[in-house]
Amino acid sequence: MARIDPVEILAKVSEDNGKQRAFEVWQHKAVKAGWPVTVESESVDQPGPECGVVEIEGLRYTIRHEPRVRQRIAGAWEFTHAAWAEPVLS
Repeated sequence: MARIDPVEILAKVSEDNGKQRAFEVWQHKAVKAGWPVTVESESVDQPGPECGVVEIEGLRYTIRHEPRVRQRIAGAWEFTHAAWAEPVLS
């Protein structure tokens, strides 16, 4: 069975729910997709969009939470918050 790539996993989590919830929901979705997720660090209490770093099968990803997903709000399109993985390339 083919798994969706971790960078394609989006977890719609509102800004009000915070980075901790976004980090948890993204991890849950990744595990549900069949990925073994190991948390390397968390930064949910720090300013900025980064929630933490995870390792999946030898590759590292930064989990971010900021506007990323289009949503219609009051008749207009806006970007709303989501959590997603960004590869750590260095």
